[in-house]
Amino acid sequence: MYADYDAFKAAVEPHWQRYWDDNAWVQNWSNWQDRDKMDQFCRAAYNLYRAAANNRMPYTLLGGTGIRMCKNLIANFGVTAASGIQEDVTRKHVRTEQRARNDGKGTHTDADNNIIPPVPVTGGAILSEKKWTPLLNDALIIGAITAHKTFSLTLETAEAGLFRQCGEDLLDEEVPKLQKILPHV
Repeated sequence: MYADYDAFKAAVEPHWQRYWDDNAWVQNWSNWQDRDKMDQFCRAAYNLYRAAANNRMPYTLLGGTGIRMCKNLIANFGVTAASGIQEDVTRKHVRTEQRARNDGKGTHTDADNNIIPPVPVTGGAILSEKKWTPLLNDALIIGAITAHKTFSLTLETAEAGLFRQCGEDLLDEEVPKLQKILPHV
């Protein structure tokens, strides 16, 4: 794990030009290629890196925008938002869930009557980051890998068919190759 922001920045800064070149579209909503602005994005990425590494869940959920707007997913997996929560609807769901937990509705007991604390609403497994840039996605992944988190691809209903089709297309080509190498599989 990077000891501090300076160590993180030293590792990331040599790649800023690559981020700028590969993600020029960010310029549409932020002064992406300004070094001072990039320092702010880098600091947000470091904060997210640390939050992902210290996520109280043993895993990180990866998926589209819809997963961070789904109240049931937020209730069960919580959000990671080191720089603030990105969407109003997500903030609303987090506040509602936190209020319910504060009222004791999010707590339950196991078979031995031990109280099981609820999943954290913040410090959880779903990314919802106010200062989002592509650099933040990388920081999330690297932070979670550093902490040996498991990743779970969380698809929305509309994406499941597309993902399945991609997998089937890949498997159509790969299964015969694997069977030649590993005939017992």
